[in-house]
Amino acid sequence: MSTTGTITYEATATYSVADIKRVLDNFAAEFTMISQATGLRTREYVESMVSDLKVFAEREYISHIHLILYDSAGKELRAARYTLSDVAQNWAHQNPGNNLWPRTPGGDLRLYVSWTQKYLGLSETTLAGINQSLNISWQKVSIDLSHPGLVSQFDRRFASNGYGMEKHDFKAL
Repeated sequence: MSTTGTITYEATATYSVADIKRVLDNFAAEFTMISQATGLRTREYVESMVSDLKVFAEREYISHIHLILYDSAGKELRAARYTLSDVAQNWAHQNPGNNLWPRTPGGDLRLYVSWTQKYLGLSETTLAGINQSLNISWQKVSIDLSHPGLVSQFDRRFASNGYGMEKHDFKAL
């Protein structure tokens, strides 16, 4: 007696730490361009921040990254939200760009991270251990990251083997 069966294969894209770093390198290029355009951050500062972000991203701790440009009075002028994704198999990779933000003497360019539940569930001991290996002293803050008064528009995606980052720009009305 012979039995025939159907074998089903499910194709899933897998990504590695190298893919995460590749995607974060695209973010680094954007952050560097924005920093240079605004005149508010050095290349060394960006490298330190991105090095830490890679540590967090490799452990699946980041949900979103926000870059926010403030004028000298503290008013939000422009922002970008980068949403990380581990289901970016069908995304087309785009190069960094659209980063000519206004030069802002006396202003501030800040980076904020929205954490995943995985990160939020870590013990204080685990967090202390992670923090010892970082370049920047990360502080918890409570801030409105909805960018009120600015209009959102999809900008681009960075992707590598199923891991990706989607950028939305926020500009004044």
